Amino acid sequence: GKIYIYKCRGVGRFPRVVLRGGRIFKVPPLPPFTGKKTNLAVFPVKTDDPNLKSLVRPVTDALRMEFVNSDRFNVIDRENVERIAAEVRACQAGYLESGCREEMQIQGIQYMTTGSLSRMGKKTVLNLQLTEVATGRITHSATEQAIITEEDLDLLARSVVYQICASIR
Repeated sequence: GKIYIYKCRGVGRFPRVVLRGGRIFKVPPLPPFTGKKTNLAVFPVKTDDPNLKSLVRPVTDALRMEFVNSDRFNVIDRENVERIAAEVRACQAGYLESGCREEMQIQGIQYMTTGSLSRMGKKTVLNLQLTEVATGRITHSATEQAIITEEDLDLLARSVVYQICASIR
């Protein structure tokens, strides 16, 4: 029931350890990043599962927090993202002729995330894609799935953000 972490010679950074309900989750540190921060809009994850609808906002907030903590992006605030998301949905539905991509570029957003939250049997699955706004190309994608309680969904968010950030050079 105890965790001991010692300072070891040659080890620069230890993984973060989270203790939840008697289970230990290890979160490895991200590799150092020397690149330039880019602007990122984290769009709300989507779900078709009515049992997961109430979890969309907390999971999206956890994703935003993890992207901020990664120190690789300037995360655009929620109010602007939700306004832009409404415009993008209107554009996709045919209510607006064009301008969705241009609107995000005017806001200075280089990347956006889209994702989904679903269940596969007893597992909760979180998918996340990082898309370059100028081209519409998905540059990075990550999936995490686990048999996990709702209280621990932030760990799935942390894992997918880690996977995406670790693959950015």
